[in-house]
Amino acid sequence: EVHFPPIAGALACARTPRALTGRGRCDRIELDFGCARAWLEVRTAGPRRLDIALRAESNMINHEIALVLQLQLKASARLTTDRRRLKLAAVQPQQAPTALPLGRTLVAAGAWRFRLPPGATLNWPHLPWNPYAPPTYRAAPEMATALLRVPIDLRSGRCAVSLEILSA
Repeated sequence: EVHFPPIAGALACARTPRALTGRGRCDRIELDFGCARAWLEVRTAGPRRLDIALRAESNMINHEIALVLQLQLKASARLTTDRRRLKLAAVQPQQAPTALPLGRTLVAAGAWRFRLPPGATLNWPHLPWNPYAPPTYRAAPEMATALLRVPIDLRSGRCAVSLEILSA
């Protein structure tokens, strides 16, 4: 267990997992920030498939919690969502990210496929934080990534995605 005193939080790993999805054992990370708690689970569901689940609870008002996965994509990536092609714009300096709505799947041709719940978006471009680039501390445009954002269901406090590797 690791504690984060400045933010009064804690991280617990490698404990005996109680599966959020009820389908057996998995790797689990538990985050506790006092006003919010989250449990992230990753389960190998086959030789080429991972299931990722998030459960969160909070006593904050008007909170918005989502599972956010950073994807190493380039503007030239060939992506489709529910048989519709997604076009990622070329990245410009100081460009604000755009949230592209997704269907129930996100596929990178010949590489991988995510199965998604309703409401997922792909935010492009995301310029990661870079501690060596003051004053903005943002990475250069050629380092842009995409953020796959999956909101939790407000009634259950959960969301889940499945990642399938399509090529070796």
